[in-house]
Amino acid sequence: MHTICKYNNEIYQNFFVRFYKIALYYCDACAASIRVCVIVLQFNTKSIIFILSEKITYIAQIFYKTMLITFTISNFLSFDAPITFSMAAGQVETLPQQVIKGEKRSDVSLLKSAVIYGANASGKSNFIKAVSFAKEVIVAGLDKTITDNKHFRLDTTNKFKPTQFEFEFKYKEKMYAYGVILSLSERKIKEEWLFEILKTTHKPVFERTVKEDGTSRVDIFLKLDKDGQKRFEVYKEDIKATQLFLTEINDKNISNIQNIDPFKNAFEWFKERLIIVLPITKYLGINYVGNEEDSKNAFRYFLQLFGTGVEGVETIEQDLEDQLLSHIKEESLIDLQNGKVRDIILGLGRDLFSISKNKGGLIKVFKLAMQHKQRNTQNLIAFELEDESDGTQRLMDLIPVLVGLTQPHQTYLIDEIDRSLHPELTRKLLETFFENTKGTPSQLIITTHESSLLDLSLIRRDEIWFVEKDADGASHMYSLEEFKPRLDKEVRRAYLQGRFGAIPFIGDVKDLGWLKEITTASVVR
Repeated sequence: MHTICKYNNEIYQNFFVRFYKIALYYCDACAASIRVCVIVLQFNTKSIIFILSEKITYIAQIFYKTMLITFTISNFLSFDAPITFSMAAGQVETLPQQVIKGEKRSDVSLLKSAVIYGANASGKSNFIKAVSFAKEVIVAGLDKTITDNKHFRLDTTNKFKPTQFEFEFKYKEKMYAYGVILSLSERKIKEEWLFEILKTTHKPVFERTVKEDGTSRVDIFLKLDKDGQKRFEVYKEDIKATQLFLTEINDKNISNIQNIDPFKNAFEWFKERLIIVLPITKYLGINYVGNEEDSKNAFRYFLQLFGTGVEGVETIEQDLEDQLLSHIKEESLIDLQNGKVRDIILGLGRDLFSISKNKGGLIKVFKLAMQHKQRNTQNLIAFELEDESDGTQRLMDLIPVLVGLTQPHQTYLIDEIDRSLHPELTRKLLETFFENTKGTPSQLIITTHESSLLDLSLIRRDEIWFVEKDADGASHMYSLEEFKPRLDKEVRRAYLQGRFGAIPFIGDVKDLGWLKEITTASVVR
């Protein structure tokens, strides 16, 4: 069912004089059978969406472009000297829909995806782990993060050398650079900084240096009122060498302090917009705006799209147990109670649960089961998730990611996306991401061995990255853009032939001494 609404510009001119265009957009009725119509008002590249229904008037958030620009790392796991990974678009003209253009001519255009290749143990997963580790330190705190043996261990002097992480990212129409230098062996902060990136310079927000005695010098460059200045002086005095200043400030009640948006924006981006999916990640505890029925429909849609044989998803009500609640983030439960989200998908062991609030305000838990059609009948039979193939279970891990990626402001990093998946399914996942996120400022960064994705009709050459170890065992990263292959070149074949590096060196098994010994032993017998 569609409901189309028409409105006169004059009705809104007093409220939206800055918006020069009103475009009408309509959508299907949601699963709850609420009629909706959407009016998109555009000004430059911003848009505000109003969803009007018979039961609710909902004003959606302003779509800000939220994206990773660069990530720099040194002295962490297999990375020794500093390397920088960049999502800035190159000079490639193909597949322009996979680039989010800057609003101004001086702005950086950013890629929607990156596909990272490399041999086993080259450092692909370590790159994802580095981002994950840095996020954990920022969000949870250094004192709650395991730092043992995280430095580059193939150089004995590196244990006492600093480890550095720096992110450049765009959030709420601002570009920021946040970095930290750590001593992993001492579990201490050495330096920390936050800058706003302007057209021709970097504008400091704060800079921090930690002295040998553990005391910090923190310089704040924001224009604070007297109350804000007094409070920040106290915060500066109280900060410990094991604490990040960005994290500590956001743990305080700072909502009434003026002009500190850079602190709040930077922390919010790490906490809510940067999402890492490791091979062991289960279902993310992802929040859905829709209800339990919407979640079922989302899983059914993607499972059918990828040809798994699943006809539908069945929900079986479960008792609400403390063990289940303990695995849900506290802020997610608060959002559920407040109605900010209507459903939470959570994986626990080999089971998948949907947690939602009913009309009476009670929290309900449903176990999801996969429905298959019995042969020669129209009957559907439910399968537990553990009865499904490894490939289907892996898809269940990734479906919440696909749903999340259709929302703006998200940057997802997925390690080993092709794990337990057929090559065609892996390709379909990438195609689905591009198709469902056209014009949406969301990003997908993946590691893979799947060489069939090396297709310049699918991904741009500046979206392809390689990781390779040098003779000393240190990982290095570089883009295919550095090679500038012709657009008609068979990139997959060239990669497998070793022209771009980042492939395994496989020796001759005949040179292995144990093979000769086994052969000799067999002859003696």
